[in-house]
Formats: sequence, structure tokens, C-alpha cells
Amino acid sequence: DARRAFYGVPSASVAIATDGEIEWAAGYGDGIDADTLFQAASLSKAVAAAGIATLAAEKGVGLDDDLTPLMTSLDLAAMNSSSKPVTLRALLSHTNGASVSGFPGYPPNGPVPTNLEVIQGSDITNTDPVVFTPIEDGVRRYAGGGYQVAQAWAEEASGEPFADLMDRLILQPIGMTKSSFAQPLPSELAAQNVAEAYTGDAEMVEGGWHVYPEQAAAGLWTTPSDYARFMLALMGAAAGDANLGLDPQIAQEMTTPVAEEY
Repeated sequence: DARRAFYGVPSASVAIATDGEIEWAAGYGDGIDADTLFQAASLSKAVAAAGIATLAAEKGVGLDDDLTPLMTSLDLAAMNSSSKPVTLRALLSHTNGASVSGFPGYPPNGPVPTNLEVIQGSDITNTDPVVFTPIEDGVRRYAGGGYQVAQAWAEEASGEPFADLMDRLILQPIGMTKSSFAQPLPSELAAQNVAEAYTGDAEMVEGGWHVYPEQAAAGLWTTPSDYARFMLALMGAAAGDANLGLDPQIAQEMTTPVAEEY
């Protein structure tokens, strides 16, 4: 906590896992404890990937299948100037040549676009439309935009809002009871134990935090203990344990490098 104060960090939260179990967890800062919700930012992507891959297995869609003929909510052919098919494996490993690396989110007191508006562009989006440009085999290009296309496929294929889908396929089975992909954060959660967001200059973000319609790329609210539960489930399932809430085959696919160790 002395280091947190020394560096002017308003709040921090830590969990330690040893031998497959959470050993201890603690929060630091005014009103912060081990159960305080934090925005996970791009750590959302690994959890989202697990859910999207699980849905693909549920729907009989291969990770290497071309999504172009499977989607009606997006015209992937018009978005794609490369010769590569748009696949879940490539989207989730940043190897599909998708654009838009990251997202700044939206103030909670203003208009928030839908995910499809984020992908296609609109008058209220603050990032460029997502497109696919040529990329060499074996090369990755970090792209939150690709994750949002994968989210669009997941919502269309399942008929479920992404937060509900992730709750059903990943959060509940793993026991991540203090986590949610809901955006904006529901009022019953926002009124409880939530860490406010700050800039790099330690200025509080107006409204407390930003809203992220880009749920797969950056929309997870969680605690370090819950995120540790996900990591333990992923590692254990990849080692073959089928009793952790995540299918071992999915975990093995997730931990198999596609390009540049991604």
C-alpha cells in the first residue's frame, strides 16, 4: 500500500493463487477491498475468447470456418480487402488484419453506440469503422476491432445479448460470481462496491468510468479473485481437467499459438 501511495495510484486490488487455489486477496485505497469491481480493460479479451470459442463448439462452427456467409448483421465481404477468410481463430488471435487496435469508451452521460455501430461507424462513434486489410501469414496485428466482429457473430449466432451469453457459458460455470460483461454497469451494481476510473494523471474520469459497448474487447467488470478463477480454470482445463467449467478442448485451442506466440 505504501508503493500505491508513493506512485499516486488511487486504488489497487491483488489476488494471489498458489497450487490451483486462491491464497489471499486484498484491496488498497479508500473504500477498496478484495470484492471491489474493477474494469478489466483488455483483459476482457481472454475471457471473451473462451466464451466465443465455447459458443462455436455449441453451434458446430469451426474456428477456421469463414464467417462471411454465416452472418447477415455485417457484410464481411465488403469490409474485407484481403484474400483471407474471416475466421474466429484469426479474429481472436489478432491475425485477420482487422483494424482499430483499441477503444476509449464513452462517457456514461452521453450517447453510446451499439456494437454494430462501432464496427460500421456512425455519427456517435469515436473510432474508425472496422475493416480487414492484407496481412502476411504468421504475423499478428493487435485489433480490438476483430474482437468486436467476433462478438457480433456470437450475438447473431446465439440470439443472446453478449453479457447474458458470457454469463451462461463462462462466468457461471467457472464461478465468477462478481463479474459481468454488462454495459453500462447495471444500477444495482453501480451503486455498490465499484472502483472509480482515473486518468494517468490521477484525475477521476467524469461520471466515474466509461461505458464500453465493445464488450468482448474491453467490457468486463471483475475482481482479481474472479479473474484468478478464470486463469486457474483455463490452465487446469488445458491440462485436461474437465471439471472446472471450461471444456479442455477449448482451453487447449486457446493456449495453442497461432502467430508470434499469440
